[in-house]
Amino acid sequence: MNPDGPIARDVTDESGPPCIGQDQVTVNQAAADQTFTVMIPTTDLANSSLLSDVCAAEGGGVAMIYSSGIEFRQSSNDLRDPVETWNAIVDAYPGAGYELTTIHGLPAIQVAPGGNQPSLGGVSWVEDGVKYEIGGNGKIALADLLAVTDSLEPYVTATSSPAASIEPTG
Repeated sequence: MNPDGPIARDVTDESGPPCIGQDQVTVNQAAADQTFTVMIPTTDLANSSLLSDVCAAEGGGVAMIYSSGIEFRQSSNDLRDPVETWNAIVDAYPGAGYELTTIHGLPAIQVAPGGNQPSLGGVSWVEDGVKYEIGGNGKIALADLLAVTDSLEPYVTATSSPAASIEPTG
């Protein structure tokens, strides 16, 4: 396993979502290219053994896609006013299940899977200038998505941690 090399992926492989508009990379590469500390989840539904894809967008941002159906995105915050944005979403989609909440004591938005405008479920918040988004596949309970928020740990590079050799399995 080469933590710094690109991951080969057959673009015709439909076993998982490809990195559309992004480069498929290792966690090491993604972490090295960011201006913020990359976080990794450590729950039963999102952990290193379930990581199937890591995508990095030019200009910043990382998406980690797990075989469980969870997608975890993190990027420098691009929302001028997150609370105003999330209030606009709640107002624009009444009955869709969007709710304002808090994550780590900070304002956030969440939506359970299902609803009258079928949602896959998810939560989004901004912390220390980083926008975090955790999405599901429509089958993962909101409580399980919220558990991911509490499991996040800073990613440490391969030279300093066994967890750093994490590579997607896809």
